[in-house]
Amino acid sequence: MVDDIFKSEKGAPALPDHKLVNVLKKKSMAMAAFTFFVAMSGAFVAGNDAGLIYNTYPMMADRWFPSDYFHPYMNPIQNLFENGTAVQFNHRHGIKYHILTRNITMKFLNFNI
Repeated sequence: MVDDIFKSEKGAPALPDHKLVNVLKKKSMAMAAFTFFVAMSGAFVAGNDAGLIYNTYPMMADRWFPSDYFHPYMNPIQNLFENGTAVQFNHRHGIKYHILTRNITMKFLNFNI
């Protein structure tokens, strides 16, 4: 009975063929990917216990860019995933830019935020 209520003979209405719909699709996919990146970054912070290194926000040890971001004995890829300072810095700034892009997108779509 419930299925009969939601069924229509024409099926689901198609999205309008407008260029802004395609822009919205692309932006929403980019936001989803960025959200996934920030969430994974948070998992690296938790796994490395990087949240215990610097507990001041927004600066890290009274500096905007921490001095031990680049570890001298790690290659660059390893540094991004295993250096606690780099992991925490990337997560902090990733979430900041995520909130900024979310607010800009919501403003673009005329939502009240």
